[in-house]
Amino acid sequence: MSDQNSPLYAEADELGILGACLIGGMDSAAEAMPLYRSGAIFNAELQEIFQVVAALEGEGVSPDVLALARKWPSIHPKKPIPTQTLNRAMEACPSASNLEFHATGVREAFRRRRIREIGIKLSADSVNPVKPVEEAISEMEAGLISCDQSQSNLKGSKAVMLELIDDLQERSKRNGDISGISTGYRKLDRMTDGLQPGEMFLVAARPSIGKTALATSMVASMCVGAKVPTLFVTCEMSEPAIARRIMATVASVSMGTLKRGNLNPMEYQRVFKANTTIASAPLFYVNAVSGMTSAQVGAEIRRAVRKH
Repeated sequence: MSDQNSPLYAEADELGILGACLIGGMDSAAEAMPLYRSGAIFNAELQEIFQVVAALEGEGVSPDVLALARKWPSIHPKKPIPTQTLNRAMEACPSASNLEFHATGVREAFRRRRIREIGIKLSADSVNPVKPVEEAISEMEAGLISCDQSQSNLKGSKAVMLELIDDLQERSKRNGDISGISTGYRKLDRMTDGLQPGEMFLVAARPSIGKTALATSMVASMCVGAKVPTLFVTCEMSEPAIARRIMATVASVSMGTLKRGNLNPMEYQRVFKANTTIASAPLFYVNAVSGMTSAQVGAEIRRAVRKH
């Protein structure tokens, strides 16, 4: 047994989850199994018990004490049934309604152990001359994100439908306005309801069709116009070349005129005004022209999201 007072372990909560499974039947077992399968259960003896609970849950059998005792020999034929631990679990969770409370404690301890593992690995990578620094940092950041996503995202139909009704009520209040971020293209906004959080939009076409022009026009509308923080990762053009395209859109000056520099006084005035507007926009660039790995690009994106 590990130190129960350490924040890295939550044996009392692990016992509580087992007790909830023994009392609450299939519903509690279904909620607890994602924690077991993710490796959040630390105690070795409890892992063996949860292995039997998982087998019963897979067979559609309620994992009470009698069912677990019958199933135990087929999973662990050379080990006695841990009757004392089962009794302690029942005492730790007098009601299945306490499952979420215990699950929170187990998840927190699991995340702390993962953070410690990441720190140990980063410490080892820091003195490894073969390991690129950016790769080590990227792996660390990806590990930290996985810690935040360690809890189950399982939702029931009832909860999802309640969210849907709430969303419909919010949409009815907008009187036809889009719910997402406007791209600046009204027809596209009507088709997509604007750019939505958590969704990816992919624009694909042959070379020289206008993909970059579309992207910079959208940036001009979303970031320069609506002040939505935006990160532009460029893999083939320099930052000034991208900025020139955005300037052409905001200042209503042709790209050819900006490239040649032969602006008339009215165009100069519009460019200087647009320059102030663009400079104050929450727009950030990542230059990947010289060649960056996907891990390096991902690390830059995560840094930008945390900071901006």
